[in-house]
This record gives sequence, structure tokens and C-alpha cells, in this order.
Amino acid sequence: MLKYISSKQKSFFIKNFFQNCEKFNLREVFINKFFLNKCLNEDELKVEYFLIYNKYNELKGILNPELTYISHIENIAQNNYKKYCYYNSCYRNESSQKNRLNKFYQVGVEYINNSKNYMCNAILCFIQIKMLLSDFKIKNYVLKIVLDEKYKEYEKLIIELFQNIATVEFNTIQRHGAGNNAYYNLSFEVYYDNIEILGGGMYNLSLEKQKIDGVGFAIGVERFVNILIKNNYYDIEEPNIQKYKILLKNKENNQELFNKFLNLYTIIQNNNCTDITFSTKFITSQDTTIL
Repeated sequence: MLKYISSKQKSFFIKNFFQNCEKFNLREVFINKFFLNKCLNEDELKVEYFLIYNKYNELKGILNPELTYISHIENIAQNNYKKYCYYNSCYRNESSQKNRLNKFYQVGVEYINNSKNYMCNAILCFIQIKMLLSDFKIKNYVLKIVLDEKYKEYEKLIIELFQNIATVEFNTIQRHGAGNNAYYNLSFEVYYDNIEILGGGMYNLSLEKQKIDGVGFAIGVERFVNILIKNNYYDIEEPNIQKYKILLKNKENNQELFNKFLNLYTIIQNNNCTDITFSTKFITSQDTTIL
């Protein structure tokens, strides 16, 4: 059950979320029709305030938060954003009462891919997730990942990244149902105390003549803040946002695989991410990972 959340507690979380995004030079965007589904047949349906009506003004559906990727497409195409973050309200029909809506807020991050940084953006998402959860003192969570077989070699890198702080579970058969089933190659969810607090993945969509593919994740604000309250996070002093150092380890002495991982981090480093230091030396299994 959700506890009472003060506006101060919510504002504190949102402020720190955007501070985390600033490290990755993410641009905050505002989308008026946030969950406007461009796939709707406009001759038969109309959208008002996240609700879908037919021509007889009968409520036919709710634009769920999992449909965020669709609403972002128009904004991406018009403004040519490569990476951005957002905060906005959502509605979901979770009540047994007909047409009863529950309103909540969501923050999220989107990285638009290109041929040079396809997997780089996915790894960058995982780095940001780990940094964000570390900032809020959340540990011992479970990261469930559905990863296509062709990217299986990246499993070791992801496990290494979350070592000693989270349990990483991979599944190459099952596909997460979020994102209106639009996720492909990669989808993931983070669970803390058996509660899903974060979800995301890769998507591939088209808008008119423009093809858009990317990777992103989203967090339900109220649910996340309730976790912080449960952990007595607000009873401690406001933490300083940390600087991070990421070290790669070559436990299996596989130079070819190590170079591939190192190249990914080099691309990320050249992506103007601030407050993050990347090691470029050959690291042995005796070295430790800091993050």
C-alpha cells in the first residue's frame, strides 16, 4: 500500500533524478500530449486527456504509460534530439470500478540510437540506472533482463557492472510485455523488495518516412518515493551526488572481448558524460570495480 507522500519528498526525488541526468547531458523535454498514440485511427477515435473515445463519445481505452515511446516519436523527429529525459503525469485504469482512473507521475530517459552506438546506448542506460539507484542508497535489487542471443556476449559486462550491488537474471526466451510489446533485442525490469520500480528496453518504430530506434527506461515516481520512505531515506542528511569511476576487469584474460568492451566505454566517454571517469588500462582480476 502506498504511504502518504509529501510534495517535498517528491520534489527532492525529481530534483535528484534530473541532477543524475545532467551527468549524461540529457535534455529535459516537455510533451503536451504525452501519451498520444499516433497509431490510432483518427477517423474513428479521438484522444482527450489520455482517454480514447469513439465517435459516440464512449470511452474505449486508456493510454497507458507503457506507450511513452510512441508519444516521443513526433518530438524526436521534429527536434532531432539524441538523448533526453522527462517528467510528466500518467493515467492507468487499475480499478475494478468502470472508467475509474488512477493518476501518477513518471520520470524517464530516452537515448536515440545510430549505427555507431547501438549497444553503447544500452550499456549507458545500465550505467545511469546503477548510478541513480546508488545515489538513493538502493542496493540488493534484482535486474531482470531479456536479451537477444546475438548480444549474449554482453552478459558478462552487465553482470560485472552490477557486481556486489544487484542480482542480474537473464532470459533469452521470455519477452517482457511492457512497451506495448514494442521492445526488441533487449528489455529489462528492476525489482526491489519484490516490487517493480523501473522498466525499459530497446524499441524500433517508424514515423512517416523516418525510422527511429532507441533505448530508454522509466520510473513511477510515487512507487519509487515510497521505497525511499520505507528505507528511511529522508531521515538522513541530503547526500552529495557522487563522482564515479568505472573500471573494467579482464577476469578471463580475453583480450579481444576486453577490447570490445573498452571500445564501448570509449564511445561513452566521448559522449561528453560528466562526473564519470573511465579507465583505459588493462585491469587484472585483482583490481576492484568502483561504482
